[in-house]
Amino acid sequence: MTCWETAFMPVYSSLTHALAAALVDVLWFIEGSEDEQMDPDDAVKVLEGVAHLVTKLSSEQRSELIGLLGPMAEAQSG
Repeated sequence: MTCWETAFMPVYSSLTHALAAALVDVLWFIEGSEDEQMDPDDAVKVLEGVAHLVTKLSSEQRSELIGLLGPMAEAQSG
């Protein structure tokens, strides 16, 4: 019997990669939500909070995040 996590969850090379992917999923959900699904003011607060967090990352951390996001974006394009 296969564990559902093994069968359905992607395997990431690092915790950082997994968290970046989860963050992107959450941000896409918020961005695509209708007003009935999520209060627009709350959505803006979350998006601004994430943007603020990213500005507080060191150059090395920001480069690592960009390095992870690039291939994710390429995989989703098309």
